[in-house]
Amino acid sequence: MASPLQESQIPNLPRSSQLSQSNIGLLKRRIAELEEEVVALKGTPQARHQESFKQMGRVLPRVMSPFDSVRSVVDEKIRRQQIEEDSSSEDGESVLPTLEQERLFRGYQAMVESLGPRIERSLLGSETTAGEFNNICTLLSNGASAARTADTHCLMVKVPEWINRSIKLADMQEELLDTETRIGRGFDHYITGAYLCPIEYDWSDPNVRAALQNGDPQYPVTAESWPRFLFPDPELEHNDSDEEEIDLNTPASRVKRQKRNPPRCVANIVGLKSVTARSIAYVAVQAGFFDVLSRLRIALTQSGWQQVDGDFDYHIFFNNIVDYFEDAPGPIAEAKVKAVLEWWTNSVFKTGKTRLSQSLPNGGSVKRLAAKRDEQERGEHTV
Repeated sequence: MASPLQESQIPNLPRSSQLSQSNIGLLKRRIAELEEEVVALKGTPQARHQESFKQMGRVLPRVMSPFDSVRSVVDEKIRRQQIEEDSSSEDGESVLPTLEQERLFRGYQAMVESLGPRIERSLLGSETTAGEFNNICTLLSNGASAARTADTHCLMVKVPEWINRSIKLADMQEELLDTETRIGRGFDHYITGAYLCPIEYDWSDPNVRAALQNGDPQYPVTAESWPRFLFPDPELEHNDSDEEEIDLNTPASRVKRQKRNPPRCVANIVGLKSVTARSIAYVAVQAGFFDVLSRLRIALTQSGWQQVDGDFDYHIFFNNIVDYFEDAPGPIAEAKVKAVLEWWTNSVFKTGKTRLSQSLPNGGSVKRLAAKRDEQERGEHTV
């Protein structure tokens, strides 16, 4: 530690009237040097390393969960590792994970699959200290939070624009939505109310609409009901047998089909190549497909970002959609889920790998026309 300056070593400070131009020049040069040092520090490997984790975090709400933390899914991975090391529980019987634990572990797998093995080494490596682990979790969380904020600003305009365009094209008498504020949305507006209405209720009934608008306890709106925007035609009457019709034919997905992906969107940055159950759930709850739109249900309501809005818990809603795809009861449901995800992957990423043509009768119109031409040729030769 440097020793204190002696009185004789302390320079005489110039009086304000004696401050020379040379002293001012020295101060300016020193300020410039410090600014250069700041710029250099920002370009250090450590700073770039931190920025890399923030960028990784931006994709987590879309592929993992907008609600579960990095720490919670990693803790579930560690818990399972410890069980494997112990081989069995104390009573010698295997312990089956709960549905919540299964969901967290699938979230961890989705994170590693999207971000690559590097993130697993960084979080669970033998050389990773507790401080480094906490820092990485914080950086990933900051990136996820930034992505949610960006999605919110994007959706606040995009979904109302799509609804307003639909109102104009259909020549409806409904009032146009304000793209600058959330006022006048939710059940207060006929169109947004029709999308949000649970399938148990008939939105076309004026008494039902009034009950929902007034918050009648006889007409609860909770995450235990599927909203109508999950179905191909929200205006049709649905019942329990219609569950297989859920296809996320939402305003967000329709706008997605009208807008090209930005060249360096999050999907390209982290190498996303397919639509998953969690990205579909993110469409319904919070974001559109990979940095295009966000928070569909929240955008249709008058509330901002929050986990619980009145009686509606968005976390439960998200989990219900994830479980619908990831926790199918058997091979029949699994086949339907697989077909839906393949269709959405082809629709969003334009992979050209759709299998729809394989089910076309007689091989499709190309083969039918070719066969007809051959038949005509054979007919001419037989005359």
